Amino acid sequence: MTGPPDVTVVIPTRDRWSLLDRALRSALAQRDVTAEIVVVDDGSASPMPEQLARRLPPTVRVIELPARGGVARARNRAIAEARGAWIAFLDDDDLWAPDKLRRQLDATGAGVALVYAAAIMIDGQARMTGVRPAPPPSELDPGLLETNLVGSPSGVLARTDLVRRVGGFDPALSVLADWDLWIRLLQTGSARACAEPLVGYTVHPGNMHLGNPAGLRRELRMLRRKHARACVAAGVRPGGRAFSRWLVARYRDAGLRGEAARVYARLGVRYGAPRDLARAPLMLLGEGAMGVARRGRPRRAGRLGPAPEWLADQGMR
Repeated sequence: MTGPPDVTVVIPTRDRWSLLDRALRSALAQRDVTAEIVVVDDGSASPMPEQLARRLPPTVRVIELPARGGVARARNRAIAEARGAWIAFLDDDDLWAPDKLRRQLDATGAGVALVYAAAIMIDGQARMTGVRPAPPPSELDPGLLETNLVGSPSGVLARTDLVRRVGGFDPALSVLADWDLWIRLLQTGSARACAEPLVGYTVHPGNMHLGNPAGLRRELRMLRRKHARACVAAGVRPGGRAFSRWLVARYRDAGLRGEAARVYARLGVRYGAPRDLARAPLMLLGEGAMGVARRGRPRRAGRLGPAPEWLADQGMR
């Protein structure tokens, strides 16, 4: 590679070498773009397997942190060393279409701070279970203050200088650090969306936002405090109905029916919604009791048609 790359790809990881291997192959398969890949090992207990380390091309740099500092700090370390004008984030359990970066770069323009993309949802065996659309940018103001409409870091391409200007990811946050960063970035520029699914987002019990409900609620309170002035001006509340319904779907897909039932119960009490209160005990009884017409339920892969060709091309469908 001569000169700076178009994009710096940031992949944080910790003791998930097989997943990292898969994510790296996805990043290295990007077409029609020059990219450097920065892997940040957030204090893994075991070293990177030699077989994986030997296969890494010169475009991949590995930064080994001596102790676990959290995903926000890991990403920030890579942001500080990024050479690309644009930066993309890839979680180690997610996948990209081979033209993901190219399509997002083509969508950039004057004043654009970030470009986000729709995603297919996949299980631990990379089987498609649903689609997460990319809402039009017109919905982000003020919708992004209520829930993370932009989506996970794996779907975002952002201007490196603006990410640095706003301070990167807040290390006081973990699960909601990306949502917080998108809010701050869009105070410096506009957003564009790629409607075609370009990301494979993995839903499984190991997802960060699923394992610690109390921590998630704590971070939500922090987010409300950080953006209180903007929320009051817009008349919205972070973590409202849209966020809660998104969380229900994620808990359900990961098989955490108890947590999904609790969120349904809180929805019913807070918003005086008898239907949500009724769904709480039904969720505990399983999918059959819930029926097939719940609002916000991700569609099953069989109703979506075949998985995207790029997923099959990687031998992961």
